[in-house]
Amino acid sequence: MKTISKFTISIVFVAILCILINGNTKVVAAGNIWISKGDALNRMGNYSQAIAAYGAALKIDPNYVSKGWSLNELGNYSQAIVYLDKALKIDPNHLDGLVFKAQALYMIGNYTGAKYYSDKAFEIDPKSPALKRLPEVFRKAQ
Repeated sequence: MKTISKFTISIVFVAILCILINGNTKVVAAGNIWISKGDALNRMGNYSQAIAAYGAALKIDPNYVSKGWSLNELGNYSQAIVYLDKALKIDPNHLDGLVFKAQALYMIGNYTGAKYYSDKAFEIDPKSPALKRLPEVFRKAQ
């Protein structure tokens, strides 16, 4: 007999809860679990595993594009920009999306684009800790 992990049971429980609360709800909470796992893996430096977690979230809800963070960290800036563009299409003021896109553009030498996105991020929340990820040249300019 195959056993089911507590993590799988948690995901199923949250998914059922979302459906009971609102029948039209996509299984957003389950996607958020994968996003949280991906974020934690990113912070630990396990970028490849983080990409897999974000991939699982994308299967649940294709609006999740946090994959850009991991791709940035792996140096896949052009591919990261594809995912970050999707995030910013959904929410043009998504602070992390703006910061990560500024990073990616800076790393590929598009300094004008990087400045545009870093300026936009500073306009939204000039005190956000997320801004520490911006290249120092843009932090000093603010």
